[in-house]
Amino acid sequence: MSARRRTPARSDSPRRNQEATTNHADSASVALASATRSRYLWALAIVVAGLLAYANAIGHPLVLDDKDAIVENVTIRSVADSWRGGPVQSPTAGRPLVNVTFALNYALGGVSPAGVPA
Repeated sequence: MSARRRTPARSDSPRRNQEATTNHADSASVALASATRSRYLWALAIVVAGLLAYANAIGHPLVLDDKDAIVENVTIRSVADSWRGGPVQSPTAGRPLVNVTFALNYALGGVSPAGVPA
């Protein structure tokens, strides 16, 4: 029996390595694009669900504590003044983030119910 020495096949040619790298990069970019598209679709679905949930509130009058929190709240007339929170004994007293949100909505649409979040 003669011991015959095997030589490794030359599958590691530069051309094949380049093709494999290119194919791997292409599949990675396709996977990334698919994941990004999926995230955008989920975000869009959440926005659409939110719009549908509050669509019937647009066009209705302000009710309950809206008069005190929005209509009679003079601190929301200016965003700069709203950072301290609303007046004492109002729904926004001690709640500066809520008051600033109302001030931004007031700046965009006044006291219109369409501009006020539900």
